[in-house]
Amino acid sequence: MKKSVILAALAVVGLAGQQAQAAVDWTISMTSGSNTNPAPAYGNTRSYASGTTGVTVSAFSATGGTSTTSSSNTSRNSNTIETAYLSIYTPSSGLGVVNRDGSNTSSVAVTSATGSDYNEFVNNGSEHSMDNEGRSDVMLLTFTDQIALQSLKLGWFNNDSDLFVLAWSGANPSGGIASQLAGKTFAQIAADTTTDPENGWKLITNLSNVGSTEASFNTTAPLYSSYWLIGTGGFNGGGVTSGDKNSSGNWISFGSTGAKYDYVKLASVGGGNMPPPPSTGVPEPGSLALAGVAFLGLMGMRRRNEKV
Repeated sequence: MKKSVILAALAVVGLAGQQAQAAVDWTISMTSGSNTNPAPAYGNTRSYASGTTGVTVSAFSATGGTSTTSSSNTSRNSNTIETAYLSIYTPSSGLGVVNRDGSNTSSVAVTSATGSDYNEFVNNGSEHSMDNEGRSDVMLLTFTDQIALQSLKLGWFNNDSDLFVLAWSGANPSGGIASQLAGKTFAQIAADTTTDPENGWKLITNLSNVGSTEASFNTTAPLYSSYWLIGTGGFNGGGVTSGDKNSSGNWISFGSTGAKYDYVKLASVGGGNMPPPPSTGVPEPGSLALAGVAFLGLMGMRRRNEKV
């Protein structure tokens, strides 16, 4: 009987330790909300949560520069990145991006485009998505804690569905995370990932033909960050790419045969919270309390046996 009590006590203490180290997995749906007419200004945000994990999403696009007066495939890595309008399409499609070139004023184009990007308005059927036709769109995900982003799912896609995922690595930028996007170019961001990958944007993965399946990534030795960037196409040392490769494994340039534009709407993301730091060898207070109770029980049993 003594042996059974000892084993039971050890099992309780061990279970307490396992529960303290367990990480909570979550999936955040991003299919709720509405678009207003007139739409709010560019640079809006939308917030979602699952349990205690929350995320705020904003939109950006490479629309800054003289070459944005027309649809240009050659300047998307040299144009500066500007805030865009984060659109929503319910009940299940998810988030899209409407860039600034759809309007010739500071107001977001809703029912029709008035700017040089004539298909870029909220009520349009394709380019109100996150896309890379002429301009490359991205979404910035800012989480309440450091998390490992490990999956994403699209609620809608058209033509092609290649995506890239970046994460911010290192100290929080003094000017806020938006300062590491707005005013920069994709070429500059790519240079940062190459020269100093431990302090800046870090390429996590290029995802090809995501489609309607849930894409999984960042599962082996996961990177944890509060800031994540999801964009259309692919990403390499020069910046954004079409996301398509030829038979030799080389990226196909935008506008060339074999390169397809990507049109997607983001419906959900999933991941896990950062686990607690490794044990230093000092028992947790809860474990000590359980061990103390078990020890007192054993001592009481021993005394009773000695009186018999």
